[in-house]
Amino acid sequence: MNLGAPEMLLLGILALILFGPRRLPELGKALGEGLAAFRESSRQLSSEFKRQLEEETAVPPAPAAIPAEVLMGTPMQAAAPIAAIQAEEEKTESPTEPTAVAEGDEA
Repeated sequence: MNLGAPEMLLLGILALILFGPRRLPELGKALGEGLAAFRESSRQLSSEFKRQLEEETAVPPAPAAIPAEVLMGTPMQAAAPIAAIQAEEEKTESPTEPTAVAEGDEA
């Protein structure tokens, strides 16, 4: 709404004629209080919408990385090559011995 000086003057004269000089200050005060209350309500509603939008679009924090030592054991085990680990496993494995057949069980 773009009101210039002539339009504002015309509205002032019209209000003066309709409401009289005694009621005009009361109406101006009531109008000002109403606009202030409207602005405050509008500001609160806007901040509430912004807060809800930020909550809904917030990205949860990324989980911390798990160190290799936790996944593979000690730091030495994590750094050891696969061949060394396999060689150590072969040393610890006991060879399977064939079971002896009892003398009386021959068919």
